[in-house]
Amino acid sequence: MNRNWQNGRLWWNDPEAFTLSGHMPETEYRFHAAAVMASGGWCFRYHLNTLPPARVEMLNKLLPPTGMNAEFEDADLRVGLVHIKDGMKDRLLVCLFNWCDAPHKLSFQLPAREM
Repeated sequence: MNRNWQNGRLWWNDPEAFTLSGHMPETEYRFHAAAVMASGGWCFRYHLNTLPPARVEMLNKLLPPTGMNAEFEDADLRVGLVHIKDGMKDRLLVCLFNWCDAPHKLSFQLPAREM
């Protein structure tokens, strides 16, 4: 994610594969899926009928891939925004990351809307 700003300027980020199988805590799966989403794209290689329902639900939240990378407010990479131009409507995807093992409160301010 340190190089997200280079996407579309120097190259296009390759789609990342994310992990939905194995034996990790659910928080690790959610973190990894969010990090891949913040990179702007992903690829998928699982049989849906082998995944637990919670992971299928996680996958559904990532659809469709945005093709846009997150822009982070600072080098801590805790708060990233993805500005999505979708036809007549613009959307904002907020990516919040806790890089610590313990719970941590994060806050952010939505950017002012342009009129």
